[in-house]
Amino acid sequence: KTKLLPLAASIALCFGAASAQAATFDLETAGVPEIQAAVDSGALTYEKLVKLYLARIKAYNGVCVKEPQGVLGPIETIPHAGQINALSTLNLRPATLKAMGFDARKARSMTDAADADPDAAHLAALKRLVDRFEPFVVSEHLAWSTHRGAHQPDLLPFPRTMAALDRIADNIDRMQTALGRRVLIENPSLYLPLTGHDLDEVDFLKALVQRTGCGLLVDVNNVFVSASNLGYGAEAYLDALPAEAIGEIHLAGHGPDAGGSGLLIDTHGAPVAQPVWALYRRLIRRAGPRPTLIERDDDIPAFAVLMAERDRAAAELSALEMADA
Repeated sequence: KTKLLPLAASIALCFGAASAQAATFDLETAGVPEIQAAVDSGALTYEKLVKLYLARIKAYNGVCVKEPQGVLGPIETIPHAGQINALSTLNLRPATLKAMGFDARKARSMTDAADADPDAAHLAALKRLVDRFEPFVVSEHLAWSTHRGAHQPDLLPFPRTMAALDRIADNIDRMQTALGRRVLIENPSLYLPLTGHDLDEVDFLKALVQRTGCGLLVDVNNVFVSASNLGYGAEAYLDALPAEAIGEIHLAGHGPDAGGSGLLIDTHGAPVAQPVWALYRRLIRRAGPRPTLIERDDDIPAFAVLMAERDRAAAELSALEMADA
């Protein structure tokens, strides 16, 4: 069994200017009213709340990495589930939930391109998780990483054949039926050309939308990385996507392959590149404002640097909304 050390959760907060004594705010026991009151009063800063929230998710991911078979068991076994749920009712509600849980690299067996039905027990566990935390988006990559019970720690490509379209559409239907909600399918980053395709990626995604009613999660950085690696136009790719199906947008950083191959790697470990910002602006000008998530998983900078990127995305969205007003 994985044992997590208790996280420091007691923070001295001053409630009201008239009070000279600091009250102890315990995130382990605080409910929604207490958290909301602390935020509204300014006693709990936005930065501190985000850090506490991320600490809870980090703790959850630690179990996900070490105990992939048990992570989607009873909801009560999730570390700090009550606190994650309480925080999620504020403006920090979990924006997205990947189909295999909070760790996008483990236990992938839902709507990906593996040639097998989704695992019924995993679907049922995912349903419990979604019902508990109520994210506004549930998504999955257009990729595969399981085969005959083996799980690969990556998002792998596949030939986009008509047979693959039938299989993945069926998997999406099963998932959406089990969850009782629409899911979004995300374009992956690609690194090597494959042969045997019947459809290009945009047409494949369009067909999935038409067949299943799913939506799209457009990862603009993945589009840029894939277009650079495979030699097609990122602008044309984005222009061809059905705008009405786009439910969320992702931004992230990338970097060159350290092995010297000349490929770009979707690292989530660098600032969003200027060409990706330009593609984002192009996409939202055509499709309209969409919920946007900036991914940063490695080489985490100072909080102010992260917030600056967040503010830039918010400014792009605000400028678009003002222009349309």
